[in-house]
Amino acid sequence: MLEKMRKQAKFFIYFIAIAFILTIVLNWGMNVLGLKSKNAGSNIVGKINKEKITYQQLQKAIQKAYADYKNQNQDKEITDKDMEKIREQAWNDLINNYIMYDQIKDYNIEVSDNEIAQFIKFAPPAEVKNEPSFQTDGKFDYQKYAAFIKSPQSSNFIRQMEYLYRATLPNDKLIYRLFSTINITDFELQKFYHLKNDKAKIEFISYKTNIIPDNKVSIDSNAVKQYYNENKEKYKEPEALNISVVFIKKEPTKEDLKNAVVKINKIYQRLQKGENFAELAKNLSEDKRSASNGGKIGYLEKNTIKMEQYAKTAFSLKKGEFSAPFKVQNRWYIVKVNDVRKNKKGNEEREISQIIVFEKPSNATLDSLRNLALDLIKNTHRKGFKKALEMHNLTAKNFNKIKRTSFLLPEYGYIADLPKFLQTCEKGQITNKVYENNEGYYVIYVNDVIPSYVKPLEKVYNLIENNLKQDKKMELLKIKMDSLAKLAKNVKNLQDIDKNAKIQTSNLFSRVDFVPGIGKANEVIAAAFVVDTNKISGPFKGDNSYYFIKVIQREIASDADLIKNKEKEQNELTMYMRNIVYQKWYEYIRKQYDIKDFRSKFFY
Repeated sequence: MLEKMRKQAKFFIYFIAIAFILTIVLNWGMNVLGLKSKNAGSNIVGKINKEKITYQQLQKAIQKAYADYKNQNQDKEITDKDMEKIREQAWNDLINNYIMYDQIKDYNIEVSDNEIAQFIKFAPPAEVKNEPSFQTDGKFDYQKYAAFIKSPQSSNFIRQMEYLYRATLPNDKLIYRLFSTINITDFELQKFYHLKNDKAKIEFISYKTNIIPDNKVSIDSNAVKQYYNENKEKYKEPEALNISVVFIKKEPTKEDLKNAVVKINKIYQRLQKGENFAELAKNLSEDKRSASNGGKIGYLEKNTIKMEQYAKTAFSLKKGEFSAPFKVQNRWYIVKVNDVRKNKKGNEEREISQIIVFEKPSNATLDSLRNLALDLIKNTHRKGFKKALEMHNLTAKNFNKIKRTSFLLPEYGYIADLPKFLQTCEKGQITNKVYENNEGYYVIYVNDVIPSYVKPLEKVYNLIENNLKQDKKMELLKIKMDSLAKLAKNVKNLQDIDKNAKIQTSNLFSRVDFVPGIGKANEVIAAAFVVDTNKISGPFKGDNSYYFIKVIQREIASDADLIKNKEKEQNELTMYMRNIVYQKWYEYIRKQYDIKDFRSKFFY
């Protein structure tokens, strides 16, 4: 069946980017971790049983984990701390994928072509269901999808789906075999249900350490010195670098810009002569995703299009018309309106197809820029860095105190394989190769190496003093709280404890909610569900604070609603329990493998 589906089609139509295809990307095979090297002995960052993990494989995993993280956190600046997590995640991905692959072999789990074909036909993933061309009125339309996979245009789509399921189904089958027998008792279900759905509402007073005047707390200089001497490692600055970065941007030349105009105009002329828009989009559009779908990008409302010129042009056309070429930022567009309709909200929306030509550097331009960077490296060895910059009319940006442990280049982000240079370079050294990312080419020169040192006491004295003061303030605050606790036993209102205190009232919250002014999963949240209602309780310790509370409302979720939604709640708890059991199982299984970690030889 699968072979028949393959033979039905010719053209690529859809690409599924999904993180857990890492298993396939890392190419399990004869060498389970892939990329055997003649110099494997010198670039081994780890072993799992007898299989070697190469530096190149780890860098590839880090690069992918970085790209995934950046894609999921587009508005967030990635820090060194984030990169540490990304690096660790990449390492664990390599280990985990090997273990799962090995367990799949041990359990003799196989996936047949027929199984894959059935999943492609009847169980497309969410990414596919959310594709506008497979939807009607915003919902997945199986008939559209079924018609498509039978069409001649679905060949590469089917291959991508096969690729996806061949990577993920063995894992799914292993997990199902191991954990499908988990049964949830009624008692466990009831407890889980009430954990999420029981609600409480409280009045509370918070006392923070800032109510203790600074003049009430004094720290002896000897106490600061003692703490410093006992905790010097906390104030150790690692070895760092002063570097110069030469960035050569991947910019199109005037000739490249002219070629983009020529290309889009030739496409426009062919459209004017009557050639098929979808065919030209498939063969000539440089936006691969829409090109694979004949240029179609689905139904859009005008106010959902962020590019003003694009929206203005697309909504000025009649059904069946296409536009003249127009430019937005660094792209040339030709758009066509395939259909016009009203959606459920009564708003006009249009099904749009597009052809895009990018203003981008040609391969010849990229080769020229790369060669420029290589020439800079060569001439630095011959004549020095400053003279080489002058020779090639290039400039460098200086960055001071870059930690050797940094996996991010300031302003430029993560650049694959560059961390190895930062961690091993010496003063006066230039990178021995050109580094690259989507934005451009990079050459790094090391101006100086700053040795590791412990910050002197005078640099951290105020920090230590403030921390010790905070500890003392908490001690003094606790004494005050203990006296208020005695008073709280004999009053009914929080205001009677302290007439000057600000009384705050929460919204209804569950045991798993975050409560403004209090936080999540702490003593106060737990107490709200066990202390007597309408009585003053406390003090409960928080972060640099103490709380007194009064529960003014408590709602116990109805067991009748649990019975009504039992299947849904049971499925949710079952998945939750399977995850917990899986984690415990995996922790146990992982201990059975001999894992050697040599990363310290490559990374500080």
